[in-house]
Amino acid sequence: MQAAAFYDEVYRDDVVLCNGVQQNLNRGVYVDGPLHSKRESAVIHLKKLISKDLQAHMEEETRQGPRSGLRSLFTTTTMTNEPRPGKESRLREKKRKTRAAQAIKNGDSPPPPPLPPSSSVAAGVSPDLTRSERITATNHVRRITRKQLNDLETKTNAETTAMNHHIEKATRENRDWRHRVEMANASFRQTQQESMRCTERNVQNIARGHNQLREHVLREGRQASTRAEIIETKMELAAEDVDELREENQALRAKNDELEVRLSYLEDLLKKK
Repeated sequence: MQAAAFYDEVYRDDVVLCNGVQQNLNRGVYVDGPLHSKRESAVIHLKKLISKDLQAHMEEETRQGPRSGLRSLFTTTTMTNEPRPGKESRLREKKRKTRAAQAIKNGDSPPPPPLPPSSSVAAGVSPDLTRSERITATNHVRRITRKQLNDLETKTNAETTAMNHHIEKATRENRDWRHRVEMANASFRQTQQESMRCTERNVQNIARGHNQLREHVLREGRQASTRAEIIETKMELAAEDVDELREENQALRAKNDELEVRLSYLEDLLKKK
């Protein structure tokens, strides 16, 4: 009863300390896996550490026996001569602790336990426990809690720094990747524009050559038609000349026949003489 009543009082004081550092716990990481939130994981981790520390003190007390000072605070209820509380009071105490643990797990402030009566004997505290020992024990538990919270905050800050480093690295890589993509796009656009200019220039040259070839073909056709007309005219003139020569030839033949007749007549006259 002595340890239970004292732990309840220290627990009530430490809840305020836990609530004061909740803003630091919100920056924590997942301690027990992805099934818990950040606040739940931090609180569960803190409760485990405090339970381990109290269990170590109780085991040491069991091995070495009860002593004065801090170890006398963590003795079990069977080691005192005071009677155990009744069944109903134990059930109420158990329900109160369950509600407080559930409130811590949910991240809310647990309701404060009922105020102890004015008499220290009625509250279950040993009359041998002095005020200085109570203050020393309270400071000891608070130091343990504060140390665990500081370790958790240090770990959280380290992991936050590492996470920020990874984020900055990813940001730099993303910036480099974007720069490379922009350079590739600029090079592609420049190449595309150059290829389009070359293609347009080639098309213009081909069209110009086609037009020149067409004009040359048309010119050659006109020249060929002109030559054909000239040749046809020459052939007509030659045909006319042939007709004239044929007529002249016939006339010359007729004249030649006439001259032959005269020549034969003259020869006959010469023979008669």
